[in-house]
Parts: sequence; C-alpha cells; structure tokens
Amino acid sequence: MISLILINYHTEQLLIDCFHSIISCDEYANVEFIVVNNGGELIELTSIFSNRLNLTIIDAGGNIGFSSANNLGFAHASGDFVLFLNSDTRFVEPILSAMHSELENDASVGIVGCKLVNTDLSIQLSYHDGDRIFRNLWYRNPFAIKFLNVSSRIRHMKNQLQVNHNETHDARWLSGACIMVRKADVDAFKWNWDNSFFMYWEDVELCYRVRKTGRKVRYLPTIQLIHYGGGGETDFSSKRFQVMEKSKLMFIDKARGIGVRKFYVFLMRCELKIEKWLEERRKPIEKNSILQQELDFYFKKR
Repeated sequence: MISLILINYHTEQLLIDCFHSIISCDEYANVEFIVVNNGGELIELTSIFSNRLNLTIIDAGGNIGFSSANNLGFAHASGDFVLFLNSDTRFVEPILSAMHSELENDASVGIVGCKLVNTDLSIQLSYHDGDRIFRNLWYRNPFAIKFLNVSSRIRHMKNQLQVNHNETHDARWLSGACIMVRKADVDAFKWNWDNSFFMYWEDVELCYRVRKTGRKVRYLPTIQLIHYGGGGETDFSSKRFQVMEKSKLMFIDKARGIGVRKFYVFLMRCELKIEKWLEERRKPIEKNSILQQELDFYFKKR
C-alpha cells in the first residue's frame, strides 16, 4: 500500500482538484489518503471523497508548519511506501507505480521525485544543488561577474540544469512538492522531517540526511506532475522572505555547523555592502525590493 500525505492550509479547493486529478489519471485502489489540516474547512472535500477513497483527515490544531504536519501524517501512515504531495499539484499521468517501482527495484535509492511542470507543461525547477551556498554567493558577486567570467559559468550551470531535467540522475536535493520514500527507511534511519523548519529548506535538509546515509536521491523525468507553486501564498512578502532566509541559515547550522553559518553571514554582509554601494550609484536602493529585504535581514540586530 502507498500512503499519500497532503497538508491543507486553507486550500480545500486545491485539494479537491488534486484528488479529482488522481482519480482520473492513476490507480488509487491501494492508496490511503491522509490529509493533515493545518487550517481551514474541509467539509466539501469530506463530502465528496469520504465514500470514494480510503481517506483520513487529521486536525493539527492549528498551523504547525510543513515539516510537523508531514510528520503527523506519517505517524498515521500504514503503507510500505509514503508519498508526500503538495495540495497545489495535479496529476496528468500515472506516477505512483513508477515512483514505487524505482524504490522497490533499487535498494540504493532513498528518495524518489518526479518532473514538476507548469500549467503549460514547461519544466519547473524539480531538483537543484542550491545547498552549495558558498558557490552561489560567489556567483552573485559583482566583481566576479565583471572580471572573472562567472557569468559564463552561471549560464553553463543553468543550461546543464535544464538538460538534466530530461535525464534520470541522482540529485543533491528534490523539491518537497512530490517525493516518495519507504516507510521502513524513515523508521530505520530517522528520516522524519525536521520539525525545526516551519517552512522552506526542509526538503534540502531531508535530502542531505538521506545522502549522508549513502542512499541516493533519485530524480525521474519520465513522469511529470503539474505544480502550481506557492499553495495559498500569492506574494513574495517580507515575512515570507525572512522565513526562507532563517530556514537557510538553520540548514547551514545543522549541515555544516555554527562556525560555517557565522562565516556565511559575514560573507553575505560583505557581499550586500558591495551590492548596496553599486546600487546607490545606479538608482535609489529602495527600488530594489529583494536587495532591501536582504539588507534588512542580514544587518538587523541578532
């Protein structure tokens, strides 16, 4: 059996659409659906699907975050394989058997993900190596871009990323929008989601721990899934940005240690001072909202 875990945070209609897409595209008789409710009503969802699906709804008692909600759902899972799926996704083809087969046939694989696409079926970022934090910091340095030919390396990296989205390979981390694991592995290796992460970077951290055990993080381009992205979020607010940056620093702390995190913050501040100096000579800094958010975050008192 496959346990399919989804989280609701005021996204009932998204869940209803997602369930309809699964029913129309995939074999679901041997699937248990577990919805963890972080907030909002699920009256219509229950009415439509409670008699059609093996459905369990768990009330989290409030918004406990992405990681904690996934762990709560996992605690109620009885399947040998567990699929963590975002509510803002749509099946356009069967994916469950392919992901299940990859784990069943290759014991070296710890996590499997599929190709995420936009509504027009163009490729969406489904995997990345963004945990290489110091390389990424170097790639944004204005002097490295201007004098050290970093731009060509960035273009090559982006082009390769696009090419690799069409090839099966082992990635550094997969998007948490759709990943499947063996329940026995999670129990044996303590691959539960880290509850310290409320939202963002929790999938990076999980894949990092999986790779540390010697297991592979497998990306499958042969199956695809529409991902709307963002769920109930509609803007890139300052609050959302701060949550993302806090989660990134928490990941560095856990994966590399507090000393590396402090060094990263020091380098980031140096980088931002350079970018601010250049920006002020081109146009008023307040016009660059992302840079201003970074300055506010990294130069606030801690």
